[in-house]
Amino acid sequence: SRCAEGDVTCDCDGTKSAPLCDSTDPRVQVRGKAYPTRREFEVARALGAQATIGSLCEVGAGSVGSDSSGYAPQLAVLAGRVKASRPAE
Repeated sequence: SRCAEGDVTCDCDGTKSAPLCDSTDPRVQVRGKAYPTRREFEVARALGAQATIGSLCEVGAGSVGSDSSGYAPQLAVLAGRVKASRPAE
């Protein structure tokens, strides 16, 4: 959507080149963003070494399906922890 003049909540005010903005019109926001909540960080801190926090955001454009895409990096961390916690056979 097009950012209204003076809208401080919009990342695409035309003065900066944010990745959330349309490349042809820097006043149009075409992507959103999300942050983990404070509660999620508190739970992770309480879990200590059992917790891991990661992003579901793409590392780079065109990386869909790669090892750096979406949840892939976080799933790799979790898989490594599960593997390390299994008793040796």
